[in-house]
Amino acid sequence: MSPARAALLLALPVWISAGFFTPSPQEDAWPVTGGAAPGYVPDAACADCHEDLAESYRSVGMSRSFAPMTPDVVTADFDGATFVHELSGDHYEFVRRGDEFFQRRWRVDDQGRRHSEHEQRMDWIVGSGSRVQTFLHQTPSGEMYQLPVSWYSDPDRWAMSPGYDIPEHSGFSRIVPLECMFCHNAYPDVPAGSDRVGMTRSFPTEMPHGIGCQRCHGPGAEHVALAEGTDASDEEVRSSIYGPDRIGPDWTDELCFQCHLQPLAAITDSVRVDGRPVYSHRPGEPLGDYHLVFDVVEDRPVEARFEINHHPYRLRQSRCYTASGGALSCLTCHDPHRDVPPEERAEHFRRSCLTCHGEEDCSSMGNDSAHGVDTSDCVACHMPSHRTQDVIQVKMTDHLIRRDPAPENWLAPLEEASKLTFEDLVLYWPESEQDEEELALYTATVAVHNGMSDLKRELALGLAALEPDFLDPWLTLAGAHRRAGNPKEAAKVCAEAARRFPDELGVLREWGRSLIESDRPAEAVPHLERARELAPEDPDVLFLLAEATSADRPRQTLGLLRKGLALRPNDAEARRRLGEFLLNREENELALIHLRKAVGLEVDDVEGRRLLGDVYRALGDWESAVDEWERAAEGTIDDLELEKRLAFAHLAAPKKTLRANESGYQHARRASEVDPEDAAARALHALGLLVTNAPLEAIPEALEAQRLGADPVVCEGILELSYKLLSRAKEALEARKRGRQARAQPPGVLRPRVLELLEDGRTR
Repeated sequence: MSPARAALLLALPVWISAGFFTPSPQEDAWPVTGGAAPGYVPDAACADCHEDLAESYRSVGMSRSFAPMTPDVVTADFDGATFVHELSGDHYEFVRRGDEFFQRRWRVDDQGRRHSEHEQRMDWIVGSGSRVQTFLHQTPSGEMYQLPVSWYSDPDRWAMSPGYDIPEHSGFSRIVPLECMFCHNAYPDVPAGSDRVGMTRSFPTEMPHGIGCQRCHGPGAEHVALAEGTDASDEEVRSSIYGPDRIGPDWTDELCFQCHLQPLAAITDSVRVDGRPVYSHRPGEPLGDYHLVFDVVEDRPVEARFEINHHPYRLRQSRCYTASGGALSCLTCHDPHRDVPPEERAEHFRRSCLTCHGEEDCSSMGNDSAHGVDTSDCVACHMPSHRTQDVIQVKMTDHLIRRDPAPENWLAPLEEASKLTFEDLVLYWPESEQDEEELALYTATVAVHNGMSDLKRELALGLAALEPDFLDPWLTLAGAHRRAGNPKEAAKVCAEAARRFPDELGVLREWGRSLIESDRPAEAVPHLERARELAPEDPDVLFLLAEATSADRPRQTLGLLRKGLALRPNDAEARRRLGEFLLNREENELALIHLRKAVGLEVDDVEGRRLLGDVYRALGDWESAVDEWERAAEGTIDDLELEKRLAFAHLAAPKKTLRANESGYQHARRASEVDPEDAAARALHALGLLVTNAPLEAIPEALEAQRLGADPVVCEGILELSYKLLSRAKEALEARKRGRQARAQPPGVLRPRVLELLEDGRTR
């Protein structure tokens, strides 16, 4: 551990006892948070004394960064609004019912029929609405999920949320981790320890509404108590909060950097030092002791990357910044307490530029125009708006201050970027010297977490050498092994982590998952049972435990799945598993409910659609069964089970209107090609050849199907009819005799259709 970090940890008890992190025990009218983020009060408490600042701050986007989905906050159009996402084929409708709002999604097939509908309530708004508002759904477990469509203000319209404008997007399944909410809202009142790595990612139903005063000034309970009391001096009141007299030039930018210094949104680009909990940072503490920020090395120059949260990142690339010796900061141009009205912005920012530059420095000053912009507007020329590469619907001011004008195509529409590839990962901030071994461990942790699997060995070596007393790198390595298809190695890492960190929810959950994927479900059960004791309402634990016990404890499995879905109703995989479980128990009506919800949540779930088709078949609805199997087949290639089901439906379904010999033959042919050793596929192929007038080819296929174990009555019936069509009467008669002798054997599903063909053939 570095000396600076050790000194900080030694100082923490002193800071806490001084009341900087927690409030004094005196009674106060304002509610005070405890738990993971102690000592915070409602922002209204600040407004009692700082009324003017509180009023002006309401115009700042940060104050509106998070809000409940209520009619007085919503700016989006819900008046019969619809939106079609061409890349995925998803149709959306935005619905208001009373004071509740919903996003509804469905697909339309080639016959214009609507299917796979799903509706999700919109509970929270992320974003001020100045450029975009994104919507979240909160489950009964407290987890937050981002919804696929957002509202954009320039121009006012619905469009896909950031990262969703691709053919196969996250739909309703993108969970919001605590790390995201760290920057999008004030700290919530959650239990101590619940913000550690590996814990359940849930939030309370009561949340702060936006980033408030205390995010930059620190927890205010002590300050408010002293200010409202009668015994404290003015100096004691001032020193109890992180105010202007305590914010020096070294700390000014760090207040902004905690959220706005983000080199690349597509990766997890920071790691918390020594496993710090998410809500443990306080203003005044060196930000580098809370987290380290990393950047990537790409095959493009760093100046070519521009994202929505790139204000300091681009500013720090500017000559104005590097040459200022620290004089240029975020606060040179921005007052965090108030927003500059649009009509005043050009002059306001011009004055900021003139704190360093003279009017004579501008070669265009006094001309009618320069590069097509107003010469009195420094920002328009030297910091032009630029379409961001991560939120492609939005244009932002580029904080890379440039001498030359911007390219003309900077506002042109962009496509959602493909999957990121990068060559290396480097520490970006802080730039102070780091302990070499510790830095290597942090770098490997971030790299492996972001898919650089070739660094798993370096991460493992770092764990062995340093034996860190925090959990993050252990869970990162275990998860990387499991995702790479090596769950046995992941289980070994978890076993070692459990030895060092007993009873950690994240370890127990990952250990159980790794053992299940290693085909050792019985070994997973005790770890998952212990995890359930620690977190009885963690949906992942419940679903994993259901999977581990499904073979020998069916009643428990059913209860676990139902309880998990009561907590997380939008889990498509769990819905599918419950539907399959009920289908196997022949509880078809209940299975239908869950499988329809599953494919509504995950439209491209091939297995879910196959099972939904199976339920419809069990209920006798062959038309719907075929519809679902065909939709499933659109999303996969050479799926044996789907090809067999569609072959059977078109060749032998009880509903004669579904029969289509040529289509059935094509599906049967593909099934037999996928697995030539599958007896049912070969029998279907033989039948397909027969009914499409290829009896000569049907004969060897039927013989091979019988050799593989297919129903002999079916095979002999196909042989009899094929020989008959070829005018080989003797062989047809022999096949008929063998078929009659085999009728005592259990019938296969094709037998009724073949007997029907035999009956028709014999009566002609």
